[in-house]
Amino acid sequence: MFRQVRGDIYTYLNLKTGHPIQLYLKDAGTFMSLVGKHNSTEQGYYQVTEKYQMRRGVKSLVSGTYTIYVLSALSPPYFRNTVAHELAHDLGHELYPAVQKQEDVEGFAEYVSAIMNSYWGNDNLNQEKLENREKDYAYAYKKFLKIGRKNGLGGVLDYMEKQNRTAGAK
Repeated sequence: MFRQVRGDIYTYLNLKTGHPIQLYLKDAGTFMSLVGKHNSTEQGYYQVTEKYQMRRGVKSLVSGTYTIYVLSALSPPYFRNTVAHELAHDLGHELYPAVQKQEDVEGFAEYVSAIMNSYWGNDNLNQEKLENREKDYAYAYKKFLKIGRKNGLGGVLDYMEKQNRTAGAK
């Protein structure tokens, strides 16, 4: 199902990264210890470890490990939603590496996963995003919905590119 979600994002949105991603399912106790939260609604976690080398003043990637942890025993719709959200973090990391503002990072991930939920016929999960008890996520999602209502996914990608350029210039 993980490969299906990754493939659907590429097929439907034309967005992908080329590197392998490791997926691990974790029980609730292990997952909450991993993310460092014990009263959380989080169901997934994206982790990246990259090693760089400087040669003649040029920084280049030597190796990278990309990992997604997902809470085990999720229903298929929730699993797809969670994986799409975490894969959007992977996309954001590769396409917009300078964007670090939590509101933009999470808003982008929520927006991409919402588009995919609609594609899969799971719009009810998008309503849950609006009502997320973790208000930062709900606020970020609403912000990206507003951007998307104007110009769709293209507008969201343009916004992220602009934020990447601005943050990279600092």
